[in-house]
Amino acid sequence: MVLYISFMLHIEPIQRYTTAEGHKVACEKLRNLADALEKHRGKLSIQSEKEFAVGCAKYDNVLLEMEERGHEVGTHSMEPLERLDGPDDEKINYVKERRDAVNTLGIKKNLEICGGFFITN
Repeated sequence: MVLYISFMLHIEPIQRYTTAEGHKVACEKLRNLADALEKHRGKLSIQSEKEFAVGCAKYDNVLLEMEERGHEVGTHSMEPLERLDGPDDEKINYVKERRDAVNTLGIKKNLEICGGFFITN
């Protein structure tokens, strides 16, 4: 019998991720979680909001490291489009801004799943 373990992790938009110390703590926790899952051949599916991706670009690109270790990395949008106010082009830009923040980290395969929908262009 084989048991597959996976873990989906949403990294929400928290401002402390954009500070060196806050980002360091989050990266340490993420690495510890990945280490624990890897001991049992488990994998993470990580969805990052913009703030954490910005911290990765500035301080420690743990998302690229996670992808290189075999985990999935993608974009996360805190708000589903139907909850956002404004015209459709603003909503699309909101999502693309988050996707682009993750893509600038060198991620080879961004899952591009945001709040339950896929980004297609």
